[in-house]
Amino acid sequence: MEDCVEIQSSDEGEPERIGISSASCSPLPHAERSNTPVSANLRHSNQQQAQQQQTISQRITRRTENGQLKKLETDPKFLANFNPNTSRREKRKLNRKSTPLVVPKATGLYTERGIHRETGKDMCDCLDMSCPGCHFPCQCCGSAKCGPHCRATRKWMYESIEHDAKDLVIRNKLLIKK
Repeated sequence: MEDCVEIQSSDEGEPERIGISSASCSPLPHAERSNTPVSANLRHSNQQQAQQQQTISQRITRRTENGQLKKLETDPKFLANFNPNTSRREKRKLNRKSTPLVVPKATGLYTERGIHRETGKDMCDCLDMSCPGCHFPCQCCGSAKCGPHCRATRKWMYESIEHDAKDLVIRNKLLIKK
């Protein structure tokens, strides 16, 4: 009974003998499997693994013969004196012309909050400096100082407001005449 393994059972008595099928662990064809003991099958698989490792090491030595990994195997201190600050790659990066970050110029007369850019004042579209906001809240920014068009990033401003019935004209005090 070469192919058997002894297993102690929980009952007190003789150890049970269980036969191991050589089909589960043998890499050999079925015809050779039935006559070959398990230990021979294991030796055969160990030999195959050794052959695979040998072919891998041959591949590595071939690479070294070609010169690709020769430096790494011959010089154990290959990167011992490597300084990344003085490497060629780092020098190339430093010599590369860096383009300055271009900040887009603010366009429009008003900021995103509706404040006049040149003067920094928050004037209502009714052209009264002391008005807290006499329009309905804007749908875009929520401000009560926007007229029918939102002031946020607006590129134009009201020059004057003419009242037809009173012959009253209100001029914009923020307009700078040149």
